[in-house]
Amino acid sequence: MIQDKDTGLLDYKKRPISAAGYDMSFSRILVFFLFHINWLKYVYHWWKTLSIYKNWSAIDLCLPWYNYGGINWVKSYVKKHMKVFEYGTGGSTLFYADSVAELVSVEHNKNWYDKIVRRLEKRHNAKVYLQEPEFIDNQARLTEYISKTFSEYQNYSFEKYVRTIERYPDNYFDLVVIDGRCRPMCLSISLKKVNKGGWILFDNSERYHYQNAINSLKCRRKKVFFGFGPFLKSFWNTMIIKP
Repeated sequence: MIQDKDTGLLDYKKRPISAAGYDMSFSRILVFFLFHINWLKYVYHWWKTLSIYKNWSAIDLCLPWYNYGGINWVKSYVKKHMKVFEYGTGGSTLFYADSVAELVSVEHNKNWYDKIVRRLEKRHNAKVYLQEPEFIDNQARLTEYISKTFSEYQNYSFEKYVRTIERYPDNYFDLVVIDGRCRPMCLSISLKKVNKGGWILFDNSERYHYQNAINSLKCRRKKVFFGFGPFLKSFWNTMIIKP
């Protein structure tokens, strides 16, 4: 396996981390730019999303909500003939619908699903499934199909959400995006759905409860983009994986 890192000389373990990513001090941001001069080109857009566009969202900009390294990679990788599967919907859904031949997404939140579907009305190459989690009242019946990021889903199973991709043949997709719930299981079940030249994009890969799944992964190549992204002051990882 080839593993590329775009992380500079910053020590992850010494930075406070939240669900939104790493909270960076001003001095660490300066160090980041010292080793990542090419990221200066994203600063103006970043500033606009934190000021001029602060009341907007990634949906309003039809923009994937990864860090800028991930966004830049996606823009250079996707082509009009491609097929994309996406766990979790948002600005990325609108972006892919305009950029590829076929987009399949799955969303767990009914209100968010309705909002996205309305925006996709005239885009006939996109299919969005609504798959809400199932409440499990018996802890013993809970399996690995759980979401650990947010406590409100503590007693819910996302198995049907995760398995939505099984409606499609193996080796079908050029890109699978994992940016929703129950990400470790989404990663595991997606590996055989990506074609030989395809990739998996795994956002927020720095979160501690994803590490077992990522570290045990057998793949041909991994690359980590570490940095900032639209609408957030924190820094985080967007990882791409070639199964």
